[in-house]
Amino acid sequence: MSQADDDATILAVSHAGAIMSFFSALELDNHPELHFSNCCIFNYSITDSTYDLIKIIDPVSGQIYDK
Repeated sequence: MSQADDDATILAVSHAGAIMSFFSALELDNHPELHFSNCCIFNYSITDSTYDLIKIIDPVSGQIYDK
């Protein structure tokens, strides 16, 4: 991802366990207390190697988090 152009859109697909490990490793200050399924979609903005969580969509439960 660090090699991508500044305006690039990157799609990374994985299972819930790996997604949650990545999410936890970011140690974000503000994030929702949701339970995530395998189908969750996380939308991040990345600036200078800093991740900002913009949106989470859980199509299984119908929950949506918007920053």
